[in-house]
Amino acid sequence: MTTAARPASGRIRAWLGWTLAVATIALCGAGTNFGDVAATAHAHLPPQLRAAQHYFGLTPIFAISFAIVGALIVWRRPRNRIGWVCCGIGVLWGVEEFVLGFYSYAVYAPHPPIPATHLVAWLAGWIWILPVNLTFFFLPFLFPDGAPVSPRWWPLAWVALGGVAISIAGATTGIAALSLPGQIIGLICAVLATCTLVIRYRRARFEERQQIKWFAGAALLLAVLTVAATVVSFLVYHNGYVVFNPVGGTALPLGLAGLAAAIGISVLRYHLYDIGVFLRRALVYAVLVVLIGAVYLVLVVSIGTRIAPPDDG
Repeated sequence: MTTAARPASGRIRAWLGWTLAVATIALCGAGTNFGDVAATAHAHLPPQLRAAQHYFGLTPIFAISFAIVGALIVWRRPRNRIGWVCCGIGVLWGVEEFVLGFYSYAVYAPHPPIPATHLVAWLAGWIWILPVNLTFFFLPFLFPDGAPVSPRWWPLAWVALGGVAISIAGATTGIAALSLPGQIIGLICAVLATCTLVIRYRRARFEERQQIKWFAGAALLLAVLTVAATVVSFLVYHNGYVVFNPVGGTALPLGLAGLAAAIGISVLRYHLYDIGVFLRRALVYAVLVVLIGAVYLVLVVSIGTRIAPPDDG
């Protein structure tokens, strides 16, 4: 390839990355508007959709975060596949936001007949599978340089893609015997992808270890938020739908946005070596938040019991 062709190729990549970022913003904006119209026009949304409003409203935050981080990496590090993975994560979450918003609008808002309603309902049943697998398998599998820890691990990517295909087949046909194996394959591949990140860390030099620390710190925060949201779902809301309540619907999108920011810092090497300071401060702030929350809870409960009117009985 000539030297003149290389800058042109770089400009095309950068243009495509930013185009995907703009497309993500447009999809999220349109989907959010459709969802808001459906929520305000129809007072009797199904409980599941109504409970997902927090998650639905915050999805654009992490979708756009991934898309912008991906576009920046494609622009500044064009040879790194992580940029394209982040762009794909952003635009696919944007597609999911648009599909769910348009589905809510088509089914629950007053409007002239829309012929594509059945197609949108079909897409809404499985479109989430793509960004979930891209986020929780391919991101740790390829981080931070866009390649697996060893070429011998590439077959795992094909196994993960097979699991995605099985999950989509199960979701589109309604056959649980297909959906469950596909989800199990996806979970196993995600765990193995995390294991490859540990292997990569043990083999890495100082700079790559710093990159992995940023990613691992944000991933750990996301995991803690996920566990907390799951506990709240079972104990408070008595269901297993983690994002279909105000706690999970708020915590998980913010955790995913933090993961996107950590990827941008680590890959672009902006304040890369501040991870120790960041983790120490995050730990101090987390302890303070927990203590303040505990004191607040004790005060609210104690004052509430003191000012509660006596029982007439």
